[in-house]
Amino acid sequence: MEAHRGEIGLISNVGKGATFWFTLHAGNAENISMQGFVTSNTEEDKHIAFTKNDRAELAPIITRLRAFTIYETDDIEEILRDVMDSQSKNIQKWVTLVKKNLITLNQSRFIELLSICEE
Repeated sequence: MEAHRGEIGLISNVGKGATFWFTLHAGNAENISMQGFVTSNTEEDKHIAFTKNDRAELAPIITRLRAFTIYETDDIEEILRDVMDSQSKNIQKWVTLVKKNLITLNQSRFIELLSICEE
């Protein structure tokens, strides 16, 4: 629900039952631009040549990101802000890949991206 900027709730009355509810923002698919949307993972995307300094800079960020699932996009974006201004082109590329993954909400790919820095 968070990923879709919605809400979810429960109203329970003892002896009467429970009502579960949720809201989602209505969208207009005609206005969605898929320009630049990439769904394939190239070998280049999977193998970023991180330097020792890159790994040291990313280590605390990755530790923080591991506490979240890909569906917690606001939390992930907030953490990524800490490295968005990195001088490392490798880290900038990695941040871009993580942000692209936020669009697809692919948890497996998110875990891969957290792991490639450790390889």
